[in-house]
Parts: sequence; C-alpha cells; structure tokens
Amino acid sequence: MPPWLSMRGWRVFLDYMPGSVIPGIRQPFSQGNLLPFWSMKAAIEEHYLNVVPEDPGEAENGVGEPLESTMMDMLPGALTSVAVPEK
Repeated sequence: MPPWLSMRGWRVFLDYMPGSVIPGIRQPFSQGNLLPFWSMKAAIEEHYLNVVPEDPGEAENGVGEPLESTMMDMLPGALTSVAVPEK
C-alpha cells in the first residue's frame, strides 16, 4: 500500500459545522496522528479504487476495471443517502 494511503482515514465522518445545514467531512486529530493522504498534495488526476475485503493491503488499484463504472453509477445515490447537496 502506498504510504499516503495508510490507515489515516479511519477517524473520518460526515458532520455539520455549527449553525450550518451543509455537510462536511470531519477528521479529528491528536498529537502523533499521521496527516491524511489528501494533504500530501497528490496530483488531482490521481484516483484510487480499492476493494479492501479482497485486498486489505490496498495494493491493487481498480481504476479502469469494470468495478469502477459500477461504483461511479452508485455514487450519486450514496451521496444523496447522506444528504450531500448538489453543486
């Protein structure tokens, strides 16, 4: 697994800022926690698709595989289910 994708995101959850109706991603930090991979200035065009139960080390990137199309089709419904606003 690339070091920037190590288990840094396990603390992430969807939350609302006080007084706001717009959801945002919250990731609490404690002293000694590693920074999230998105703070490492990865190229915007880099994408990752991992099937953790089948590849727990996240060594295989599934971008370009048939599963990617399935996940892209499911994404709008998943975002709607957690009340993410449209653009």
